[in-house]
Amino acid sequence: MTTTIRRFPWKSLLLMLSAYVAFGHFLATTTDPNLSLALGLAFAFGLTIVFLHPLTFLGKFMRNHFESDAVAFCLLILVAGVTSVLLNWLKVFVPIFMILACEALARIDFSNGYFSERSTGIWLTLISWLGLAIGWSIGIWELNGLSGIRLIIGH
Repeated sequence: MTTTIRRFPWKSLLLMLSAYVAFGHFLATTTDPNLSLALGLAFAFGLTIVFLHPLTFLGKFMRNHFESDAVAFCLLILVAGVTSVLLNWLKVFVPIFMILACEALARIDFSNGYFSERSTGIWLTLISWLGLAIGWSIGIWELNGLSGIRLIIGH
């Protein structure tokens, strides 16, 4: 009986954690940090789900949306508009691109380590939520000092 030794992807998870800490810190500086944190947590969970089955989602998207030239043309116009918004709000999108790259790297490392999809999803979600919570807490603390910590606890 042979035993496969799995190496845990610490480096990619630490990189992903630091990316989410930076993004959580950015979310704390927005006008409504609580809503931003909730949206960030939902974004992180959704991204984990998409990265668990990336080719499945891409195949369904291509089959459902590129049936005619008119749809492809409208999508091209939409991509051009999103690109212009992206370039205008580069401060927002750079952390998102960093998160995408780090999460893809972590997913590849988990895949090469023969981890199950369930454990991969759990680890990616936990690390992303932990990074967002740490970054958001640091950002709130920087903005409000100790009163920000009391705001989080509820006293």
